[in-house]
Amino acid sequence: MKQNFIKAMSGIIATVLISGCGGGSETTDTGTGNPNPPVTPPPVVSLVVPEQVLNSLIIDADGDGDNDLVLSAYAGNGFAASQLLINDGSGKFANKNNALPAYPAPAESVIYHAKIDANGDNVDDIVALLLIGLYEQTRLQLYLGSTSGNYTAADTISDANLNGWGEIHVADFDNDGKEDFLLAHNSNGSQCDTQLYDSNCWGGRIYLNNGSGSFAPASITLSDPVLASQTVHPTLRAVDLYPPVFSINEFQPYVATWNLLTADIDGDDLVDVVQPTFGERKVPSYINQSTPGNLNFELRYSDTNQNSNSGALLDVNRDGFADFVASSAIYSGGDSDAETVAIFVHLNNGIGEFSRHREDMFAGDAPRLQHGREWLVADYNNDGFDDLFIADHGRDFAPFPGYTNTLLINTANGLQNTTATALSAVKSYSHGATVGDVNGDGIADLYINNDQRLESTHAQAAKKEPRLWLNNGDGKFTASNQDL
Repeated sequence: MKQNFIKAMSGIIATVLISGCGGGSETTDTGTGNPNPPVTPPPVVSLVVPEQVLNSLIIDADGDGDNDLVLSAYAGNGFAASQLLINDGSGKFANKNNALPAYPAPAESVIYHAKIDANGDNVDDIVALLLIGLYEQTRLQLYLGSTSGNYTAADTISDANLNGWGEIHVADFDNDGKEDFLLAHNSNGSQCDTQLYDSNCWGGRIYLNNGSGSFAPASITLSDPVLASQTVHPTLRAVDLYPPVFSINEFQPYVATWNLLTADIDGDDLVDVVQPTFGERKVPSYINQSTPGNLNFELRYSDTNQNSNSGALLDVNRDGFADFVASSAIYSGGDSDAETVAIFVHLNNGIGEFSRHREDMFAGDAPRLQHGREWLVADYNNDGFDDLFIADHGRDFAPFPGYTNTLLINTANGLQNTTATALSAVKSYSHGATVGDVNGDGIADLYINNDQRLESTHAQAAKKEPRLWLNNGDGKFTASNQDL
């Protein structure tokens, strides 16, 4: 999918000049005889951002308590490093040049950034997945932060060179007080034999933190009731239980790790993992039973009876346990622009097993997607219950018409689609998003990786949309007047 977009697009740097507005009618006598002396305007701030943002991250890069913004551009956009935009505390940003090191050759961009405290200094560091070529290869890179806002590359991750691409999930997986990270994997056509479990299959690998900023993949002990066994593997590994009788799939006995979700799903304060599965396979949950330095997970399988490849974990029915909200996506280049897929809600029974879809968990009509690229859980309306935003880039083939993003507010009657009135109903090409408070009001804002160039390439291409959306405090958003 992503290869099609990369081959079709080339980027241009967008430069925006932001100036303050001065003036007023008040008269002041300065003693010079001129009651209205000329006012020196505030300096013009030059803001340089990519027209095509591949990945973004809201993070406090300089330790001043205000969230800043890290952006990576698509390869070919003219950027040799990820860009750092520093927040003045009110949600206004300015470039901090050369804050992040240049990508080491042959890497050309970052497909994923994640915030992590790698060395226990309470300064936000970044673990990134550098992109090489058209998604065939990637490399893990750690950037250590400082209160100056400058980052230093640290080559302290073992087994950092990978095939394909993926995403990074940060959490303390072995309950030792130090943040680790977990990888999800899309092999992107490269060889990954889950039956042999060769080293190319790195999805589900957990890198443990030694506390000083060094990471290494650790072995994982898995207890699987289907196999009635306890085994040790280099990654999380689940049996492919395939319908109609949910026998083990003889052609590929283990589920490929396309996507992973993390949250405490059984109420013990340990971070568990859920693995969405293509087709109508049973969905595996990995219940965390780890101790410091030892990764142990118990597998539980859920008959959700739905095709899902992505999703999120949040408490929809307000019983204190995170539920599984998921969908599949449209993929074929021959699909109609109007084709959509459903969103499903699978309720948690309290031990990390999920029900079949509950249609009554939506307040109003159930929303539909085309390709949910990023699922972000946060309390968007400040009522104490988690809500859900889904960035959707739509059909991933020329002319890239885009699709409407989705904002689901968690109400007492279920998830309510408020997108049209609270955000925007414009069909944009939104290749991901990031969430965090950027204007200091304590409420979650959104930065959406909306493509700013496609609109000029074809009459049916996705429309140019603002990227930074400030929360009004009630779950409704206003686009920032800064063109980020």
